[in-house]
Amino acid sequence: MPRPIPVIRQLPVESRYTAEWYDLFANHPDFEVLGNSHEAMYFDRSKPYNYFTNLEDEVTHEAAQLASFVYCDRADDLLVCDGDFPGLTACLLPVLRLKFPGLKLYAVFHGGSWNYGDIFQGDEMKIGLERLALTACEKVFVATNYHKWKISKHLGVSGRNIVVLGGMPLYANKIAAHKSPTKPNDIIVLGRQEQSSLMAIEDWPNAFRRVKPMPREEYWHFLSTYKVAVIAKSEETFGYEAMECLALGVIPLVPNAYSYRELYPALLRYRGQEQLHDLAQRALESPGPFFKAMSQVKLSQFSCILDDIAKAIRSN
Repeated sequence: MPRPIPVIRQLPVESRYTAEWYDLFANHPDFEVLGNSHEAMYFDRSKPYNYFTNLEDEVTHEAAQLASFVYCDRADDLLVCDGDFPGLTACLLPVLRLKFPGLKLYAVFHGGSWNYGDIFQGDEMKIGLERLALTACEKVFVATNYHKWKISKHLGVSGRNIVVLGGMPLYANKIAAHKSPTKPNDIIVLGRQEQSSLMAIEDWPNAFRRVKPMPREEYWHFLSTYKVAVIAKSEETFGYEAMECLALGVIPLVPNAYSYRELYPALLRYRGQEQLHDLAQRALESPGPFFKAMSQVKLSQFSCILDDIAKAIRSN
C-alpha cells in the first residue's frame, strides 16, 4: 500500500467547514494530517487580524505542521489544504520548492483576492503571493470551472496546472442528521453582509437573516426549520450554505451566476430580485418541482472529492 500523502490542514475553526474538513482528511487512508493539533478553535474577536481565522492561531497551527514535515521523514508529495490563505504555508510554498527540488507540491484554492468582498480584494502584494503559490504547485485543486476562470484571469496565468474537481468535500450525512422533523418557518436569507447581492431584503415579509454565529450542529437544526433559503451572494466558488440546505431539505434559491450555474438546476437560480420574489413565493406554495430539481444535485458525488485528489496526486 502506498505511503499516505502528507497534508497541511487549515486551522479547524469551530462552526466553520474547516473543522469538518479536518476530520475528513484525518480519517482518509490516502492522507496523513501533519502536526498534533486536533481540537477545533474558538473565535476570539479581541485578537488582531481576525476575519474568519485569527492570523496568530493560523500561523502557529501551520508552523507545527511544516516543522513536522521538514524535520521528519519527508515524503515526495505535500498537499496544502488552503494555498491562498494569508497564513504561513502559502508564503512558503516557493521556498519549499527551492529547498527540496524533488518535492511535488499540491494545493486547494478556495477563495482569495479575486473574490468580491474578500478582505484582500485587489491587494497587489496578496496577488503576487497567490501567483507565486499557484506557480510553485504541480497541481492546484478548485471547485468549479468558474473558479478556474476567475483565478486565471485575475492572476494572469494560463491555469494549466489548475484541476477542476466539480465541487468540494461535503459531509452531507453529518448535516442531514440534524434535520428538524417540522418546518414552521418560511424564508431565511443567508450570506455575509459584505457579499450580499440583495439590497432590499428587509422588504421581504417573514424573512429572517442570521445575524450571529452559533454552534455548527445547532445552526444545521435551526436552518432545517425553514422551507426556503435565499442565498444572497455577489460571488461564490462552491457554496457550502446552499449545499447544507440541500442536505437538510431546505429549498435553496441561488443567483444565476458564479459557480451556481455549474452546480444547480435552472429552477433554483434567480435573475434579479423580482424573479427571486416570484420563485420564493412559488416554492412556498408548490414546493414539489423545486424538490425534484434539488434531487438532481447528487450530494454523494462530493464525498468522493478526496479520492479524486489522491488519484490526481498519485498519477502525477
